[in-house]
Order: sequence, then C-alpha cells, then structure tokens
Amino acid sequence: MTDHAEEQMEERGLIMGDVLHVLKDGFVYSKPSEATREGYYRYAIELFQYQLKRTADFMESDRAITMDADVRAKRIRTAVELLQKVYDEDYGCEYQEKLEQIYGKDVLKANFVKVEETDEVGEPYYELKWEYEQWDNSKEVEETKDRLFQDSKKKQKRAEELVWKFISHNIRGWWD
Repeated sequence: MTDHAEEQMEERGLIMGDVLHVLKDGFVYSKPSEATREGYYRYAIELFQYQLKRTADFMESDRAITMDADVRAKRIRTAVELLQKVYDEDYGCEYQEKLEQIYGKDVLKANFVKVEETDEVGEPYYELKWEYEQWDNSKEVEETKDRLFQDSKKKQKRAEELVWKFISHNIRGWWD
C-alpha cells in the first residue's frame, strides 16, 4: 500500500477491513445505519496492545522481579506484533501481492467510472472497474483473484486463531 493511501485511510479513520469490504462487495449506496458499538472491537484490541507494551516495558526494566522477565517481555512483544498483523489484515491482503507477481502491477489498478444512475439529489454514482476487466484474459484473472482471495481469507482467519492461542498459552506469565 502506498504512503498516500495509508495517510488517506488514517485521515478518514478507516482500517484495512473497511477497504477490503469495498473491494470485495463494492460501494454501499444505501443510507448507513448506526453501528451498535462503533469501532469498539478495534479500539479494544488497540487498548490491549497498548497495555501489553506497557507490561513488556516494565518487565524489561530493573523493577521487574519475575524470573525470565526478559523472555516473557519478548513473548509479549511477539503477541503485540502478531495482533498488529492480524488486525491490519496483513494475511487477508496477501492475495494482492500474489496477483501482482502473476499478472503485473496494473492488475489491481482501479478506475472509478460514472454510471447513468444518480442519487436523490441528482449526483452521479460511480462504479469501481478493475484494469484487468479490459484484458483478454480477464476471466482467468478474476478466477485467480477469487481463489487467491479465498486462500488469503482462510490464512487470515487461521492467523487470528493462532495469535489468540499464543496469547492464551502465555498470558498467565505476563505479570510481575
């Protein structure tokens, strides 16, 4: 992802899951409905990571009294890094890199094309069109993209399961 894209996402309070939703399902044109707990889960994960980092910092300090505190701190930092990778959807986005390796950098280049339909005030709607849709092998690319996307989705789910298993296995020793 480019620095510009990351800046734009951060400015709008978006996470990779939001972008993936648009890429997978397209834009939603209906009026939004209020979430019951807006952003709560992601916030809870970020708070958990923050607290884990503070615990690791303490365990690496001269105030720690637990045996092997430095080893435990390293495990905590591993958990924090893994949580970051999981909740930034790193594994879920791997399909994009694989597609680019197979078909080149332009495979996921997207353009917004104005459609004839307009909203209630006459503003036009736009549709996301992939560059590869114009290619002779577009059906092959689409099938490959779908397969790789499903593989990445499975890997993402597995990574989430594993990070929580890792945390569960180690967390009892993460106190001083």
